[in-house]
Amino acid sequence: MARISFDILKTIKKGYKKPLENARVLDVGCWNGRVSLPLLPYIRSLHGVDIRRSPEFRGKKVSFTKSSVFDYLNNCSKKFDIIICSEVIEHIEDQIGFLKMIKRCLSDDGIVFLTTNNKYWWKEGHYGLPFLTFLPKRAQKSYIKAFNKERTCGYEVTELFSYSRLKRYFRKTGYEPEFVIPEGLGFLYSIMKYVMKGPMWNLSVGFMVIARKNK
Repeated sequence: MARISFDILKTIKKGYKKPLENARVLDVGCWNGRVSLPLLPYIRSLHGVDIRRSPEFRGKKVSFTKSSVFDYLNNCSKKFDIIICSEVIEHIEDQIGFLKMIKRCLSDDGIVFLTTNNKYWWKEGHYGLPFLTFLPKRAQKSYIKAFNKERTCGYEVTELFSYSRLKRYFRKTGYEPEFVIPEGLGFLYSIMKYVMKGPMWNLSVGFMVIARKNK
């Protein structure tokens, strides 16, 4: 956990071009804050949003709203410098609309930090079933039921992304996405930075993206 938090911090520091201590951060679908709470010593403020109560979100620089992410984003009048969306977009039905709503809440020089699982990775990350996402939707549901995995995730996975579709969705909604590999993950990943280009990203377990508004 500490290693992961350190790597995410370095990635966000590298992606956000302004002083991090002035950054107002929104964590959309924050759950227990495993991604955003470790940033607290380095940022100005943090606001978490989740449909489930998150008691971890409390303290001097922290606030929390219990709400669906769509309701919150639709009514939000604030601008944030960094918006975190980690393992959330695959559970959203209107993914294009979701990215548009996030963009409306993003400051002009801000970034979106998004992670999601890869549709073409052999083992689906939520249910742990091999080749689940290679099947049609109806067959997926039967597969999940056959292995009694209905309650594993807690909410239905709507749609995972391939590299090309995630990149296309970002560009369609007015972002310029940068697919990145987390900082500090060792020599193998430093080599992969030069190898993982274009469609080769479909060999990755998942995707980590830093996205900015198109100017």
